[in-house]
Amino acid sequence: MVALVDTGSTHTFISTSIASKLGLHVTPRPGLSVKVANGEHVASGGLCASIDVLITNEKFAIDCYMLPLADFDMVLGVR
Repeated sequence: MVALVDTGSTHTFISTSIASKLGLHVTPRPGLSVKVANGEHVASGGLCASIDVLITNEKFAIDCYMLPLADFDMVLGVR
């Protein structure tokens, strides 16, 4: 997977297509939208809770909101 570390993001996001390929459980969040860098609001498909992510041999359980991401599989928010 290719991830972007975004120091300005308050949440972590996973690509809708990657979540589907991995068969992740999605909790629907009707009406949830995310304001992206260009100021637009993009609808989220829901929340994938406590996804195990391995980064440099460290395992993290991360909540990820699904978004239709084009260039990355995941955006790691660090704020």
